[in-house]
Parts: sequence; structure tokens; C-alpha cells
Amino acid sequence: MATPSPTVADSATGTSTTSSPTCTTAVPGKYGAVPIDACNSYHLFEPNFAANIAFAVLLGLSAIIHIIQAAVYKKRYCWVLLMGCLWEAGAFILRAVAAHNQQQLALVVLGTLLLLLAPLWVNAFLYMTVARLIHYMLPSQQVYGIKASVLTKIFVWLDIFSFLVQGVGGSLLSNQDEGGKAIVSAGQKVYVVGVGVQALFIIAFSVMTLTWALLVAFALIMIRIIFRLVEFIPGANENNPLLKSEYYVLFLDGFPMLLCFILLNVLHPGLVLRGPESDFPRLSRKEKKALKREKKEAKKQARMDRKSEKKQRRTDETNASRGWHHIDLDSIEQRGTDQDNSPSGMELGRSSQDSLRRNHDMRV
Repeated sequence: MATPSPTVADSATGTSTTSSPTCTTAVPGKYGAVPIDACNSYHLFEPNFAANIAFAVLLGLSAIIHIIQAAVYKKRYCWVLLMGCLWEAGAFILRAVAAHNQQQLALVVLGTLLLLLAPLWVNAFLYMTVARLIHYMLPSQQVYGIKASVLTKIFVWLDIFSFLVQGVGGSLLSNQDEGGKAIVSAGQKVYVVGVGVQALFIIAFSVMTLTWALLVAFALIMIRIIFRLVEFIPGANENNPLLKSEYYVLFLDGFPMLLCFILLNVLHPGLVLRGPESDFPRLSRKEKKALKREKKEAKKQARMDRKSEKKQRRTDETNASRGWHHIDLDSIEQRGTDQDNSPSGMELGRSSQDSLRRNHDMRV
């Protein structure tokens, strides 16, 4: 860490009567390093270039293996896990670059955001894997009456909600403007809420997990979540001991996630999920178009039926208001036929014929 230069720019409060500055802007030393209490310091610790590079390399190797495994096992949905691994590796690459460019705030902000948000991709992947295990192993293909495909959508959307909340909180935490302490404090609270929501979703979903590997993966993510909750609840300031050493982040955030990715390399879902029933049914483009066309035609027919019913109802109401009544000619004709075929009807017919003969004889 560089020592403060004799030549510093005082950033006083701006009044002539006040001589004590709030902080000083130090002249950067090697790699742009300045004392942590300087105005232009973006780190509360001395970044460890070698450790961040080591994490980036290991995560990069894990990502390459995941690409190969996704291709070999033909698991398209593994792109979600791959995104998480790449984001995690990217976070440590940015942290390593920032260690040698400590005056570049953009590197610090982007590295922090990627590190905070990358585990949410892993969450989504675990949810999707459990849903496919349910579809593959349970005859009913559902849990608590909920289909596996619906279960995936529910928890993935909940994960997206948690992603957005943590993203907003992480963005506010990176605010470095003068007088931005209130914004940073608000960002800290928003991020804690997002992490807490993520933990609740994991606890709810873990009840339905079917393999111990997924349980271990969930447990590793929970270790990271607990660390982040403990880290941010006291406040994001220089008095927080968890923010003064990078080793907390490396071993309580980066290391559990690295183990999680390696575990999913060793016990890849493709080892269990095999065959046509191991994934949700996929429709071809032609089948999707046909299904879309059928739905469109069904909606069109339903609209026409509603219009026809409405038109008939209006006609009936108009006729009723004019005193007209609908006469069912078919019903009347049928009643007449029934009467003619009945015994009384036949007797009445014979009597009428006899009466006509007598009248004819009298005329003659």
C-alpha cells in the first residue's frame, strides 16, 4: 500500500472557518494504490492480484468442462449454469485487473456486481435440475399436485425477482458521489432483502431435492448468502471488519461457489438424467406453428360463437318486446302427427268420416 504523498489536495467542507478536511485526495502510488482513508480510495483493503487470478483460472477451467459436459450429455439448459460460472470467473478477472488499476472505479463496480449476482444463475440451474428429476423419476411427474415444468417456472421467476432486487441493491452500493452515504445505506438494505429472499426460496425448494449433490450445492450457496447477510447488516463502512480484508470474500463467497461448480462437474446431472424422458418434451418448429395456428383458430371460432349468441339474444329480446313469439313449426307438426296416431285421434278421424258420409247420403 502506498504511503500518502506530501503533496495532497485537500477536500475541505468549503468554509473558511473550518480547517479540518473531511478527507484528502492522495497521489496514487504503484498500481494506483492510495491509503484507504483517502478520497480517491475505492478499496477498504489491499487487493490480492494472485488470489483473484487463481480463482479466475479455476473457474475458467470449470466453465470449459461444463461446456464439454453440456455437449456430451446433450443438456441444453446447462447454459444457465455456464452463465453463472462465466460471471463468477469474470468477477475475479475484473478484481485482478482492478488490483493493478486501483483508480479505475468502473472495474470495482463491475467486478462487485458480477460477484454478487453470479450465484443466482446457479440457483436457477438447481431449480431446473430438480424439476427435471421430478419429471424423470416420479410416475406422476409432479409434487404436491404441481407439474414439474410449472414448478421450474415458479422458482425461476422467483429467482429472477431476487436477481433484480440484488442488482438494484448492488448498483446503489457502488455509488461514490459526494454525499452518497444515504444511497449506499439504502443499497445495502435493498441487497440484504434480496439475499434474504433468495435464502427463503432455497429453503422452500430444498425440501423437494432428490439427490445429495444438489443439497450440498444449495448448502454451499447458503454459506455464501449467510456471509453476505452478516457482511452488510452492520453497514458498508470502514468500521465493518468484514470489509477490511479481502480474504473474507475469497473464502466465504468465492470458495463456496468454486466448490459448487466443481461439484456439479464431478456429479453432473447428465450422469443421471438420460434418455428421452430426462427432459421436458420439446416441440419442433413445425409443431409449434401448428399448435399456434390451432389456438388462433380456436380463439377465432370462440369469438364467432360469442357474436352469434349475442346476435340471437338481441333478436329474441327484440321479438319479446314487440309481443312476437317464436313458433316452433316442427314441434307443432310433430304434435299433430302424434295426435293423429293416438287412439283418440284415430276415433275422432273415423267419426268425422262417418259424419261426412251421412251428410252426403242425405243430399243424394
